[in-house]
Amino acid sequence: MKSCIDEGENPYLTRRLKAIEVKTPKTISQLLYEMSMTGFQGRKLGEAVEVWIDMLRSGDLTIIMGLAGSMSTTGQWKIVKWLIERRYIDVLISTGANISEDIQDSLHGYYQGHWLIDDEE
Repeated sequence: MKSCIDEGENPYLTRRLKAIEVKTPKTISQLLYEMSMTGFQGRKLGEAVEVWIDMLRSGDLTIIMGLAGSMSTTGQWKIVKWLIERRYIDVLISTGANISEDIQDSLHGYYQGHWLIDDEE
């Protein structure tokens, strides 16, 4: 039986999504590859890894990373530090917000709030 959405017949359907097989042990690389065949952010993460690998294989590259201020305050700054120390990125472009957020972090830290809190309180 022929489906009305068979691959190749509809120019708006570019690739059939595949579910991640969870019963089979796999490496992180295998998992990320499988994620590139799924939807939403899983796919975007997998695609980003594919771009990263292609860049590293090319050899002649400069990797630039843009850093939003919110990344440092959400506990992700150690990842960025690790990337810099190991020369995974060559240039870091940051907003000025990181300076004030680092000051806030050193004085009082950051906390996850409860979703039911009244914004006007």
